[in-house]
Amino acid sequence: MKKITLLLITILTLSACSSDDDGSSSDECSNTYDLLIGDEWITNEEGFANMRYDTDGKYYEDGEYDGTWQLSSDCQSIEYVTSEGLDWTWGIMEISENECVIGMTRYYR
Repeated sequence: MKKITLLLITILTLSACSSDDDGSSSDECSNTYDLLIGDEWITNEEGFANMRYDTDGKYYEDGEYDGTWQLSSDCQSIEYVTSEGLDWTWGIMEISENECVIGMTRYYR
């Protein structure tokens, strides 16, 4: 009986810890979203386009509409669907007001 009680306490403790939500995930998503949208992100890396993310879910490469985008549920990556119907995901490695790294490409404002 003691083992069952200990097991139940352990399960309850772990489930309580995993459900703790201080709002930081939501704040992180909001911050990432706010940093992505608006001005164009410029890259100097050959073979990669300058990017702009709009609030309506559209994204543009070198000023031309190329498809839709959204943040992943954990806000650590961008999910794309091109106007041709191709989809893929790139991780957001770094992001700040004036610089971001998406995948392995560095962008500036």
